[in-house]
Amino acid sequence: MLLSISPARPLSPRPDQRNYGHQFSLARQLEVITEMLDSMDTLTIAGQRHTMGKVVEFIKDQMAHAPLPFGLRNQQMLAELLRQLRDESQRLSPDVLTFTRGAKSLVALLNGVA
Repeated sequence: MLLSISPARPLSPRPDQRNYGHQFSLARQLEVITEMLDSMDTLTIAGQRHTMGKVVEFIKDQMAHAPLPFGLRNQQMLAELLRQLRDESQRLSPDVLTFTRGAKSLVALLNGVA
């Protein structure tokens, strides 16, 4: 009796290795960031700090790669606001309202250039 051996079924790639064939638009990403900011008051302090750090990194990356149509002085002011957000996110007990207000301002700005 002959046994046929079929090749093993390939394993699915890890989620971070999958190619979904599309990228989310900046506008959609900004919507998600806004939803994250709107839900901040439902999180623990650790969750707030984690989310704030993610938001800061996202905004920082977008500002570094998006050509912002502003003069040097305005860019310096935006960089200062981003620094303040980063500092707030690193506090042991961050002020969610202050952070959310500043982050939403930068999100609105990025949405205008998306």
